[in-house]
Amino acid sequence: MGLKQNVINAFISLPVRYVNFTFANRLISPMAYYFAASYVDSGRIRCATDATQTDRVTYDPVNDVITAVDNSFGERYWDEKSVLIHEGAHAILDAFYPVPSANNSKLKTMLVLDDETIAYLAGAIYLLAAKAPTPGSSEMGKPAYEAVKAAKPKVEVLMAKPWTGCDTMAFSTQDVKELQAAIKKHEFYKNDWNTIATHNGLRRSTTGAP
Repeated sequence: MGLKQNVINAFISLPVRYVNFTFANRLISPMAYYFAASYVDSGRIRCATDATQTDRVTYDPVNDVITAVDNSFGERYWDEKSVLIHEGAHAILDAFYPVPSANNSKLKTMLVLDDETIAYLAGAIYLLAAKAPTPGSSEMGKPAYEAVKAAKPKVEVLMAKPWTGCDTMAFSTQDVKELQAAIKKHEFYKNDWNTIATHNGLRRSTTGAP
């Protein structure tokens, strides 16, 4: 199908209806993913491949590009789909919570730590909602494992009730204490977790814009 379609499919897939939570004064919701899918479809968010990059998938908020190591990423495996959901959360923060904001003068910048916390929670909630395999005990102390541990109690409560689309999980700093400790120690973030995350909005307003 190709990376672009895989991203769209992940963003509109059924487990996304439970990716509905708040943290650090931001809301990540199914509707946000549906809008993000439309932005990928229209080209406002581009998809690209780079077999040489270290991460399996990245989101570049400067150029609004989701880049994966290959074109088939996210086509079959749950862990790959959850990584697309993780990067989708970065794209949502960039698209809907730009700072400074003309629509919300009270919106403050956020640290890379909080940006990554939101993305890891989104990916974890997706796996739990899909009832897919999650990181095992050998991954204890790593962000993906700690995200599942933080999210699981809230997801179980949410999924025990009939789905309404209106129930939002709220995460506090205390809820994600161990997740944030894991992010701070991780090799990808240990040097920049305390810097300001880039959320500057989408620069392409129409399909085919440069």
